[in-house]
Amino acid sequence: FLFLFQFFRLLKEVQVQLALLKTPKEKYVPIEKQSIAYMGEHLTLTDNRIILDPRIFAKMLDAVSIKSKELVLDVACGTGYSTAVIAKLAQAVVALESDNKLAKFAQTALEDEGVDNAIVISGELQDGDEKHGLYDVIIIEGGVQKLSEKLETQLKDGGRIICIFTDGA
Repeated sequence: FLFLFQFFRLLKEVQVQLALLKTPKEKYVPIEKQSIAYMGEHLTLTDNRIILDPRIFAKMLDAVSIKSKELVLDVACGTGYSTAVIAKLAQAVVALESDNKLAKFAQTALEDEGVDNAIVISGELQDGDEKHGLYDVIIIEGGVQKLSEKLETQLKDGGRIICIFTDGA
């Protein structure tokens, strides 16, 4: 049984790595940032938005173990890169972004890249998106001090939620 457990864990990691490798990150960043799209650190988009460091993002995806028949809410999707990666793992993705300019960029980038199992919604991040939920997985891109109760209510029983907690400093 230990062998099977290790095998399935490795398979899950490979699926995440393949999704990352098959997603052209440069297509999801503003043109002036394309030359640094693959740096191994957070990529700043605006004062309060980043694309997560690829190692951290991969660990988050590995931890929530998205399955091919699941609906995922991607909170603070930025330019849509995370949504494009998640779309390769899930049945469908609802991407939520509060910055209208970033939301439009994300929708255009996803359409241009042929990602047809994801939509981008503009709205307050802490409110989530009740219209399309309940969600199997909720991924919050970035740090939060406290998890929004509204987001918690949009998670299916047995669902998974992941975020990075900050201490406010």
